[in-house]
Amino acid sequence: MAVANVSFFAASGDDGASDCHRQGFNNLAVDNPADEPYATGVGGTTLHTGPFNETVWGGHGAGNGGGGGGVSILFRKPSWQKGSGVIRAGLSSKTACGGKTMYCREVPDIAFDANLNTGYVINTEGVWTVVGGTSAAAPLMAAFTADADTFSLANGGTRMGFADPFLYHEAAVDPSMFHDVTSGNNSILNPPGRYNAAARFDMATGWGSINVNQMATDLAAYSRSAVKVQGTKITAGASRNPVTAGHPSLLSGKLTDTTTHRVLPSRVVWFIGFSNGRTQVLRLHTGIKGSWAVTIKRNQLVKRLQWYVLYLGEQGHRPADSPLRTLKIG
Repeated sequence: MAVANVSFFAASGDDGASDCHRQGFNNLAVDNPADEPYATGVGGTTLHTGPFNETVWGGHGAGNGGGGGGVSILFRKPSWQKGSGVIRAGLSSKTACGGKTMYCREVPDIAFDANLNTGYVINTEGVWTVVGGTSAAAPLMAAFTADADTFSLANGGTRMGFADPFLYHEAAVDPSMFHDVTSGNNSILNPPGRYNAAARFDMATGWGSINVNQMATDLAAYSRSAVKVQGTKITAGASRNPVTAGHPSLLSGKLTDTTTHRVLPSRVVWFIGFSNGRTQVLRLHTGIKGSWAVTIKRNQLVKRLQWYVLYLGEQGHRPADSPLRTLKIG
């Protein structure tokens, strides 16, 4: 969609900084696809009386919800995600997504009203009701983008297309396009796992909400670069099949760029195996020659292991997976 110049907005989730809370995990976690490098993550705010009065949606318990935000464990920080406050000591991470020198993707990018108590009045089959959540904030941004596109095209500009480079560019050159939310946090738990609002960018509301009139004006003057994404290939094989008690099997392969034929080092790849009704997931890293490897011993298997390796992609590279293979037991 990014290559085709289509804007894609994804809700950052309604469980605050602990996005897996409903699955029984209270650790810090973010929502997918909001954390993907070609998606724009839209978080949540709470409106208050008075002009431009917004705080972070959150801080009042799990039952009241909160806007998702934090650090991705899957994707490295894209080149466009930069600006004042984007990297904060003790909050941003070099390790969550497997990188050692490159930081990880942070969400959300922007935020709009998502609190049900200050939500959106809609009519469904003759019944009026109020809805909220970041699943309301994300389509609101999509609607605003359609309006901005119309204005831009009528005034010599182009469509926004992939939104994030435009949003982060404008955050640097025209901060007045954003309403900076500087109060509140996105905790839903006690004790809290959270991110606090701060000046400029933060992992509770991103750059904040948007002055849509100014966004349309800025878009008409913006020069957008084409998005290019290379294909990838990941190979996988076993050194020994079947596996015996005295002879483990080394599963290994290589990740390459299919356009340049160059290896891709320091990338996260995922080993996924299925054995006896259970799923095993391992996070691996490619070395300087693009290679990955994991050793499987006989006592790790019950009957047989079906497995493959997955690369989730990132800015500039498409995802890839290896064929599904079967490792037998001898």
